[in-house]
Amino acid sequence: MPKRTNDGLKKRCACGKRKWAKCPHPWQFSFHAHGHEHRYSLDAVARARGKPLPRSRTEAETWRDLLRNEIRNNVFSIGPPPAAPDGRLALGEVCDRYLKKHVQREGRREGGRELMEFYLAALRRSQVESRKDSHTIRTRLQKTRRNRPPSLLRNRS
Repeated sequence: MPKRTNDGLKKRCACGKRKWAKCPHPWQFSFHAHGHEHRYSLDAVARARGKPLPRSRTEAETWRDLLRNEIRNNVFSIGPPPAAPDGRLALGEVCDRYLKKHVQREGRREGGRELMEFYLAALRRSQVESRKDSHTIRTRLQKTRRNRPPSLLRNRS
């Protein structure tokens, strides 16, 4: 018996396949291209683009075809384009993202969090002009390590 693929569309719910056209659960999209498997919730993609959510199978197929073409042409992105026109991030934006994702996460020890916040604040205060000035920044950070606030100098046992 041949394997059923549902042509790249499915739902992750307990409803039977016959009821998918009427059930309220979101459609899931999967497509293999350029050596990668692309899997997305069509509701999440539509919401990020500010479009109406696909409810029927026909609407989901329309989205599937659109996303397949974008992926094949290497122009696919889930949400709106990045704010910077050339795609580069400013140092402050990188520091903010790092703080959110890695430093201020649950489970991080208080001393480590305070230390990283201190270093990132020192890095934001420094003026980064070009790559050749990286030695200067490293020197400034080394001096900053010597001038840590007393609350960060405690033993981390």
